[in-house]
Amino acid sequence: LATQDDIFTNEVGPAGQFGTGIPKFAPGSKLVRRNGDGSLFVYATPGLVDLQSPDVNFAGTKIVFAGATTLIADTNDSGWRLYEINVDGSGFRQLTHSDRTFAIPNAARFFNQRAYGTYNDLFPAYLADGRIVFSSSRYPARAHYDERRSYNLYVIEADGSEKDLTPGD
Repeated sequence: LATQDDIFTNEVGPAGQFGTGIPKFAPGSKLVRRNGDGSLFVYATPGLVDLQSPDVNFAGTKIVFAGATTLIADTNDSGWRLYEINVDGSGFRQLTHSDRTFAIPNAARFFNQRAYGTYNDLFPAYLADGRIVFSSSRYPARAHYDERRSYNLYVIEADGSEKDLTPGD
């Protein structure tokens, strides 16, 4: 079910496989909870074509995860964003948004739009104080060894607000 890798375009290995590129998709993924009686509860995640990396908060009341709304990698809406839902299935909401606001120099000539025009927010985890830490390629940089996007850690408040999304803040 994996989609094409964004750097190594001939590779289509397992979706979400870190070794071959993070921005792959497994269309149709679902967020599922196994109840104490063994039954399954499938969460409603409207508009998402894939999701990954769920984490439960310390109180056991909320789940944060990365989700994607499209499989097309070069649109303004593409990329992984963070979502949260209450454990009972209520309160589904988006925490991070596609908000790239600066112009990409030489966007078409050097494929910079593809490299820096979009970004991914992945691998969210709750901190003990309720804030959420996650990995993101929103800072436009490339890795030295193979030209992949660089990822930094960011922290947002429990309500999804951003004080200042400076790497490692």
